[in-house]
Amino acid sequence: MLKRFLLKTLLLIIGGILLFTLVFRVKRWEGNAMSPFVRDGDLCIFLRSRTVSAGEIVLYQDPDGERRIGRIAAVSGQEIDLLDSGGYTVDGYEPLEEIPYETAAAEESSVTYPLKLGENQLFILNDFRSVSEDSRSFGPVDGSQVFGSLLLLFRRRGF
Repeated sequence: MLKRFLLKTLLLIIGGILLFTLVFRVKRWEGNAMSPFVRDGDLCIFLRSRTVSAGEIVLYQDPDGERRIGRIAAVSGQEIDLLDSGGYTVDGYEPLEEIPYETAAAEESSVTYPLKLGENQLFILNDFRSVSEDSRSFGPVDGSQVFGSLLLLFRRRGF
């Protein structure tokens, strides 16, 4: 009886570990780069997926190796341009955003616009764009550097 209980417990633990390493990724977010959607202290659960689309919030690794959260603004084959008015266009159209965030080119960046994304490239923007680094600073992100898209968000502070 005790052996069966221990065996079942061990299998549940192994199953949980496999589930949260192969299927899901859990991250407690620090910082306000994605404020107001994702706030400092929120617990984010990401679903590992091979396909992502524009508008999704993803966990990715920037060229410096830092893990970040951002919203996909454009995907492979699309052209993104930053406007002098503080907005941006994707293939000539301004995307509809729930909250229109001012989007200006990053200072001291080598990224030139309009920018045509190559195969398996993503252009990722943060929601709080005035004080954060995203693809405007370091350029497009390779799709292989995306760990997953946001599945669940648990607000831990400031409901």
